Amino acid sequence: MQKLYLVQSDNKLISQHLTIASNSFQRMKGLLGTHELKDDHMLWIKMCNSIHTFFMNYPIDCIFLDDKLVIRGLKENIVPWRATWPVIAANSVIEMRAGSIKKFDLKEGDKFYVGA
Repeated sequence: MQKLYLVQSDNKLISQHLTIASNSFQRMKGLLGTHELKDDHMLWIKMCNSIHTFFMNYPIDCIFLDDKLVIRGLKENIVPWRATWPVIAANSVIEMRAGSIKKFDLKEGDKFYVGA
């Protein structure tokens, strides 16, 4: 796990529990099989520009990032059994607890830094 930092807004720490899904199995599984997502736990799915919540038990927020980790799309409160349209400018997505986008006041154009 790595820490996820928002570069703008004075390097505000967003998560200390960022799990990275980079291989096919991890990307396909995503959050399936989990019962809840704790407040600061997040999943970063690489090589992905749309998601679905089929078979999930809870709603999530999603941040769609480009290759420079700039937010290109935000989707709030995606309830189970839904899908998002692809965000063309994005190539990865961070899935987080519903309400996190508002909690952290995230906006398109914000840039992330991922590191320990």
